[in-house]
Amino acid sequence: MTGILSDPPASPARGFAMRDDIRARLSDLPPKEAGRLLALLDEFSRPMTPREVERALRAGGMTRSRCDQVATALKGFAIIAIVPLTEGMTNDPH
Repeated sequence: MTGILSDPPASPARGFAMRDDIRARLSDLPPKEAGRLLALLDEFSRPMTPREVERALRAGGMTRSRCDQVATALKGFAIIAIVPLTEGMTNDPH
């Protein structure tokens, strides 16, 4: 089973179909529950501020001066998460 976020649209038309599916699924929820879900999704998808990016990089062990350089380079990008690799994780997509 593929998830909404794990399977990117193959075409713009498919993207619209996915949004219609999301709307349909939300309309099936009680209004209060749908509101809480949308608030949670909004929080998860909000881009990080430059200060939040710097803090996340520092938490990963990067030096302050390097964090400043990286945060400056990332300005203009909508970064929503920085997750350090931990034991057992890999950045290899295969």
